[in-house]
Amino acid sequence: MNIKILFENDEYSVDLSDLETVEDLKAIIFSLTFLEPSSQNLVVMGKILQDEEKINSLNLTQNQRVLLVDNEKNKKNNREQKIELVTTNTISNQNQNKREQQMNNNKSTIKTKTNTQNNTETQKSLINKEIGIVENQNPQEQKRMLSRITSYLEHVRQYESQTLQNKILTILPLEELLIGGEEQNEEETPPEYSQAKRIMGWFKKKFFKWTKSPECNFCSGATKLVGYGQPTFDERKYGAGKVECYCCSLCNQITRFPRYNSVEKLVDTKCGRCGEWANTFCGIMRAMGYDTRYILDMTDHVWVEVWIESLNRWIHFDCCENISDRPFTYEQGWKKKLTYVFAFSTEEVVDVTARYTKNIELVIKRRSEKHKISEPWLQKQLQLINNKLQNTLTQERKKIVKQRQTEELKQLNFQYKNRNNFFEEQRPRISGFEN
Repeated sequence: MNIKILFENDEYSVDLSDLETVEDLKAIIFSLTFLEPSSQNLVVMGKILQDEEKINSLNLTQNQRVLLVDNEKNKKNNREQKIELVTTNTISNQNQNKREQQMNNNKSTIKTKTNTQNNTETQKSLINKEIGIVENQNPQEQKRMLSRITSYLEHVRQYESQTLQNKILTILPLEELLIGGEEQNEEETPPEYSQAKRIMGWFKKKFFKWTKSPECNFCSGATKLVGYGQPTFDERKYGAGKVECYCCSLCNQITRFPRYNSVEKLVDTKCGRCGEWANTFCGIMRAMGYDTRYILDMTDHVWVEVWIESLNRWIHFDCCENISDRPFTYEQGWKKKLTYVFAFSTEEVVDVTARYTKNIELVIKRRSEKHKISEPWLQKQLQLINNKLQNTLTQERKKIVKQRQTEELKQLNFQYKNRNNFFEEQRPRISGFEN
């Protein structure tokens, strides 16, 4: 069942199917409006809903409208303003006196009305800026954003190919990866998580190779980038959008280095940079039966998230760095100024930026100023895309995905902001600088 959330002249549709409490609902609303749950007052028929109330006890109806009020904003703007139920009862004498007093003050109010309106508009502009609502949105940026999201959703479809998964399974040393490895005796680590880390360690140390500049195809000499070429038909077949051309310092021959996007080809070439690494690792983890998501950091990096059922959460895996569950690495160790971090699978696309920053408010401000895209607009587009993606799922699978989304929203809103850094998250980047 869906309800309509009314907030500051906007209307948001929220699916209640997998929500248990009002607290869960507030987490969903935060993802749409970026209004902190502690500042949310939800009003239904004059009643303010309490966090612990069960959704199924509220007797809500399909498409019922629920008013969302910013409690902190109300306190700041008018300490005397209160949310109250308007009834048909006779107005009390006290309220009548207040109304008469207000009428007597109207003359003096008129004199300052213009200034008050200007101040209100200025305050509204500041509030909008603070929460990421962009007054002058850039349609071209919106179009580019949707185009990029669509492109990556198309990209991750390859991981579901049964032909690809079968090929990967014939390549993997399954006995080594499934039975044991150096990480197998870690204390208090779920077996599925230990196995995932073993796969990543094998991938990093034994399977894939970082390519800064390829060896010469003719004499194995060192090469230097001299330009770019157009991909051939066969190179385009495996997703190469561009080809880097390197000249050998010994024989002066040109070696081509196509930037393949096809995992089918990459498990043969076994080389590349962070794009090829994350892409191939994501395909391998999917073939091994893990639910995986391809993660795009729009400040130029990619990695993978893996669902660990026993932990009930998505875990960060960066095979280039051989680290897992260290999401602050990029902001704290690499000193990146993050903007957007998206998670892609065939079932959903999620803005997971809050997992990778300790200051989501600053990131929202930064990306809104740079891209001129409002947060409500973006969240609405993601919701529309996810509804379409999940329409093809079975009811059982859709329920699982919705439950995970609800839990993830709670984690993104509350779990990461106040967590202390791990030592590994302070280190600078090592991939590309090891040799």
